Amino acid sequence: MSWQTNNYGGGMNQQGRMAYAPVSTDISTKSALIAKVYGLMGLSMLASLPGIAVGWNNIELFAGWNWWLFLIGWWGVIAGAYALARTPGINVLMLLVAGFATGFMISVELAFYAATQGVGILYQAFLMAAGVFGGLSAYAVISKRNFNFLYGFISAGMVAIGVLWLVIIVSPLLGFAVPSFAFLIWCWLGLMIMCAYLLFQTSRLIRDGIEEDAVFFALSLYMTFVNIFLFILRILGSSRD
Repeated sequence: MSWQTNNYGGGMNQQGRMAYAPVSTDISTKSALIAKVYGLMGLSMLASLPGIAVGWNNIELFAGWNWWLFLIGWWGVIAGAYALARTPGINVLMLLVAGFATGFMISVELAFYAATQGVGILYQAFLMAAGVFGGLSAYAVISKRNFNFLYGFISAGMVAIGVLWLVIIVSPLLGFAVPSFAFLIWCWLGLMIMCAYLLFQTSRLIRDGIEEDAVFFALSLYMTFVNIFLFILRILGSSRD
């Protein structure tokens, strides 16, 4: 059997299934696991609030090349949180640290949109993201469909949005203008990929999740929600320009 490792630290086979996790037939146990995962996800969202507050009130910290240093540091925190997601004791702590760091990292973008288009756009984007996340999660839970077939689409999409992100970020530094439609394409593609990933991960949680994976799934779903929120925020912001 050939193996692949996804971007989020989970061992997967060619069909995209977590091969080490047996399918559970105990409904009560599975329900408890799902409740625990979403509870931990809620904690990570709460942990992001002080991070947002710190970053929002100290925007000058992101000036110049500092943003890139913070970005690299944030990548390190997220990678560490995924790597330790199945290590009892420290995994929950790392989940909270990842939530705080993510809140701090996105605060500069939230402050930008609030300053240029009003704080209401943040609430609108959050409510829309919550609706999308809740609706797709409910569909995956209720239908119990196997969304492993999305694995190839998600993998290719992740590469595509990563490359587009680099082009959008680096081009201005090199003196090249990025067309507005390129940014919108990136946003819509990113939103579709995140929605597909949400279905995929929720399906994995329901079908293959075990107790040891609770923090891993909580972190994965939290990051998915954050990305859905940010892509919706950028789309709304672009539509108002």
